[in-house]
Amino acid sequence: MSWSEELHTTYDVIEKNGDLKLQHYRHGTLNLSNAWGDDFEGSRWFINSVEFYRDNKGKIEGFKVTQGRARNQVFEKVKSKKYKDIPSRPVKISV
Repeated sequence: MSWSEELHTTYDVIEKNGDLKLQHYRHGTLNLSNAWGDDFEGSRWFINSVEFYRDNKGKIEGFKVTQGRARNQVFEKVKSKKYKDIPSRPVKISV
């Protein structure tokens, strides 16, 4: 499971029949197509690009999403299931 502090939502990265997919409780399953290396193209308008990033030992730590209006939205790999029940919602910002 990967959590975005900025977007307050989670995605599960799953492999099915050799293909990578993102699973979201509201958006369902999103297909990923390998572009090159650790970079993938998303199948929905709100996820154009998914770039997995690794630690210095080569282990995947999370991914960054880029779409039309935003770049490098970070999703960090988390072990805790407490994020599973957090709904995807706009973040209220106080000025």
